[in-house]
Amino acid sequence: RRSNRQGIMAGLVVGGVMIFVWKFLVAPMGGMFNIYELLPAFLCALCAIVVVSLATPAPAKEIVEEFEGVGK
Repeated sequence: RRSNRQGIMAGLVVGGVMIFVWKFLVAPMGGMFNIYELLPAFLCALCAIVVVSLATPAPAKEIVEEFEGVGK
């Protein structure tokens, strides 16, 4: 509900980059780092969305009202 455009874009970029970073730089180390790259990418993207959305202005009131009205 509090997320905004900047937060979502940051999550997309961080998640996309993290897939390649994990696959080609971290996973080859083996051991506990040899997990599927979508899990760390999802977690990093989630953190980026939360941090950037809280650090930037909240969405406009009209957007929040539209968001809340969709489920009704």
